[in-house]
Amino acid sequence: MNPLIIFDYIYIRIVNFYGKLPGYRYSNAKYFSSIMVLSLIQFVNILSLLKLFRIEDALLNTLHIYLYIIIFTILLCLNSLRYIKLLDVSSLEYKWAKEKGIRKQVKGVLILIYFSLSFFC
Repeated sequence: MNPLIIFDYIYIRIVNFYGKLPGYRYSNAKYFSSIMVLSLIQFVNILSLLKLFRIEDALLNTLHIYLYIIIFTILLCLNSLRYIKLLDVSSLEYKWAKEKGIRKQVKGVLILIYFSLSFFC
């Protein structure tokens, strides 16, 4: 099983969310915006792990804020490579297109909980 499947699913749900907004409906901006949001979530998760293992204080004393900018940029580049060059977005959309009803709602709530925990921990 692909361990990145959860990020693929979150990416598609964010793309679908942006696709419903009037300004994003017919443009490729929804894909780039979704990559930015996903990278931000992953970056916040990395910061949470650094806090959990108390590595953040040591890094902050030795390296400046530029380290955080570099980490976010690396995540952004890797996600862009994955979702623009390596994966076909239509195949990801097709994979979860038949998902309906309570199962889709439960997964949506779990994604919202994941987002909330990412930013508040």
